[in-house]
Amino acid sequence: MGGLMGEDTFPDAHCEERCLNAALPYYAKNMQFDNLFYFTSVPQVGLANRMAGLAVGATVGGGSTVNGMAWDRGSKADYDAWEELGNPELVDKYNYALSDDGFGDGPVQEAGIHIRTDGGTNGVNVGFHWNPSDIDPVNGTRVSSRKAYWDPASDRPNLSIIVNTFVATVGFENATASGVNIVSRASGETVFVPAQAEVILAAGSAHTPQILQLSGVGPRDLLEELEIEQVVDLPGVGSNFQDHLSISTAWRFVNDTELNPTALNDEDFLDAAFDEYWENKTGPITHTGKHCRVMLSLGNLTDAVSDIVAELEEEDPTQYLGEVYLASEELMAGYKAQHAILSRIVGSDEVSVFEHTFGGGADMSFHPQKPFSRGTIRIASTDPHPADSPPQIDFRAMTHPLDMKIALLGLKFGRSIMNGDAMSGLGTRDVSPGADITDDAELEQLLRSRTISPSNAHPVGTTAMMPRELGGVVDPTLKVYGVERLRVVDAGVFPLLPTCHTQATTYAVAEKAADLIKEDKAKYLR
Repeated sequence: MGGLMGEDTFPDAHCEERCLNAALPYYAKNMQFDNLFYFTSVPQVGLANRMAGLAVGATVGGGSTVNGMAWDRGSKADYDAWEELGNPELVDKYNYALSDDGFGDGPVQEAGIHIRTDGGTNGVNVGFHWNPSDIDPVNGTRVSSRKAYWDPASDRPNLSIIVNTFVATVGFENATASGVNIVSRASGETVFVPAQAEVILAAGSAHTPQILQLSGVGPRDLLEELEIEQVVDLPGVGSNFQDHLSISTAWRFVNDTELNPTALNDEDFLDAAFDEYWENKTGPITHTGKHCRVMLSLGNLTDAVSDIVAELEEEDPTQYLGEVYLASEELMAGYKAQHAILSRIVGSDEVSVFEHTFGGGADMSFHPQKPFSRGTIRIASTDPHPADSPPQIDFRAMTHPLDMKIALLGLKFGRSIMNGDAMSGLGTRDVSPGADITDDAELEQLLRSRTISPSNAHPVGTTAMMPRELGGVVDPTLKVYGVERLRVVDAGVFPLLPTCHTQATTYAVAEKAADLIKEDKAKYLR
């Protein structure tokens, strides 16, 4: 079966520097600007009309080549919620407690150690974790999906990657996907690549809806506005957009420390660390960032859990939604179904609502895990170029009041850690937001105007796997509603954001998709 990898744009396959940088662990994300698309959102009504950024992978391996390499999974309740929204057993291997057996020999290289049955692997990810990473333990390099899946199979005569191109549109014949139109980055020439069996889009949560909308698969009003011929009216394409928020704080250690955990900020130390890495694949550069984290339930943050849940159950779920949602019965019905599930589980002791990461330095980052706010990703023109004409990104972050309430509670928890006995010997000093800012209203204004980023690079949901009448875009077999021979296999199909970094769950969905595709292959090729 022939293949075209369409993660929109790929770098020069012969560029040695980029290939070397891509092998780096955590620091790769800071050294591969040519391998990323940076999108700027529309002004955010929940963030003092600030515009914000969204970074997505633009290289073979996509986000796994440039991300922070966290390898974890959400609580069982996260994936049970997917099933409740009409997706039985899609990620069944992620929905039970693993036994204490050695790792297998799957494509993503494992370290050969025994599995821990705590720290999130037992179906409850609330608590303190040491977060594993997808790193080759032998040579200290990143294990991206390119290295794990493409490289071992690249000699197959029936498998190809076309680089330096992007997918513009899907071609249709009588609502059946017939192939894709790809565009050369160098010449601008468009070539149609026919599909023998089916078309599988894996362009990510930002670009897959762009491709679908440009192809005539999406909200009718948007297609009519841009005079795009409609193939099927699917209002959910580009809606249900969710991402983990990122809240950054800064502290200073007034007292000297013999081992300075922020030494990588020193230019001489950093140069020496890179020399050691390139020579021996050892040293600080093999570190993948903030392994140490605590996942907090709502009950860890407040005693008012029952009051918060009662407010959720009594409110009109649609009152904080944007105009795109209010104009669609399907989108409102889908959000109501999600809201009912989230209202039931958000107060559970087995569901985390807040991630607190700590890498040993003076900076701390916090990430609310269960957003009630919903955004959109919609095209603004018929130009398909993913960089020159990106889709309009609207996170609509912090438009639901509970998202801000959880952010404030989590910020206070972080302050309690830095001001506690364990850290007091370092002489911690709150630099940002600043120890003098304690009033909730002042903190909220600061978070909205400066401190919150609406993205932790975990965009999901824009081609949601839910029933069509709930605004879903794909069915439980990942096939797009209303057309034939077209699937989506990326994080856009997540109906709800799990309480974890999204990489491992994306692999799980892709592995399941591979099984589904193989099951249908014989039928398509008859």
